[in-house]
Amino acid sequence: SSPLAWSGDSKRLFVVTSDGVVTCLDATTSSPAKLAEWSLPIKNFGVCSLATNGKKYITCSTPNTLSFWHSASYTQIGSTLEFQDHVRSVALSSNDSHLACSKSGGITVYALRDILPREILLDPTSHLPLMKVSEAALKPWIDNNLDSADAILSREIDTEPSHHGNANRALLRTQLKQWGWAIDDAKKSLAIQASPLAHIAHAVALLGQGEKSRALQTLDLAFLDCDANETTFLLLIKSVLLFIFGEREDAITRIKNLIAVGNDSDKYNYHHVRIFLIRFLLARVTVEFPVLSRSSGVCTESNEMIGAQINPWISHSLFPFRVKAFI
Repeated sequence: SSPLAWSGDSKRLFVVTSDGVVTCLDATTSSPAKLAEWSLPIKNFGVCSLATNGKKYITCSTPNTLSFWHSASYTQIGSTLEFQDHVRSVALSSNDSHLACSKSGGITVYALRDILPREILLDPTSHLPLMKVSEAALKPWIDNNLDSADAILSREIDTEPSHHGNANRALLRTQLKQWGWAIDDAKKSLAIQASPLAHIAHAVALLGQGEKSRALQTLDLAFLDCDANETTFLLLIKSVLLFIFGEREDAITRIKNLIAVGNDSDKYNYHHVRIFLIRFLLARVTVEFPVLSRSSGVCTESNEMIGAQINPWISHSLFPFRVKAFI
């Protein structure tokens, strides 16, 4: 990090002085004009530094404090972190997941999900797995205001049809249990361009109609259109569906193995925002599927086992909910 940092569009330059004053300059002209200026919370004067990865915020460090600021409104995000050790420099990971802080006592790595609000980290174009959805539709969707999200997606589809829009609405309508409409949207999306999300939505809708065999066959098509880094997530979805189909032991083993891989790689393969999509699949509870009656063998013990495997990932995520396979 340094006392200089660029905005994501390279049109503004942020500068911090040794007394903790940050200035934002318009870098589009030969004589940069001052756009904004603010003071950092500071205890001791000394070397100050900035760090940004071109997203919604910048990180500002003083000798003993660390704070985050909106790169557009120039207002502080959250509270100020204070340290006993002298802060020398900071660096943000490119995927918005971690912050490295070099102090006199060594280097400490922080998970940003434990520091920043969900809406700051949640960039729908880069963080949601397999999805590209507008923030306008995303917010009510996450807040479980499904009718509002459906209305927004419908307006967007009418204004600018795309395979993303129909795939998103197909998945949303599976949560509304509108199986026929979901299948129709999935097919429209696939007719424009094949995508994993459309296949997933189609598979979940088929499952809702009780067509288990076709659902699994449809889900397998998603692997043909996904990127290599999306395969693990699709394997998790398939494991959950296998559990729903009654293959409980196989599904639990698959999930356990996937979690073990994630822990060993230390790369957070199950990034917290990916739980957003998993929630839709796990929310398909027994009462919503006639084919998932208690008499089919879905027992409390198995529910607890799969919940125990998945909940550790969710308890440390941005979302304050605990996902259960069945209720």
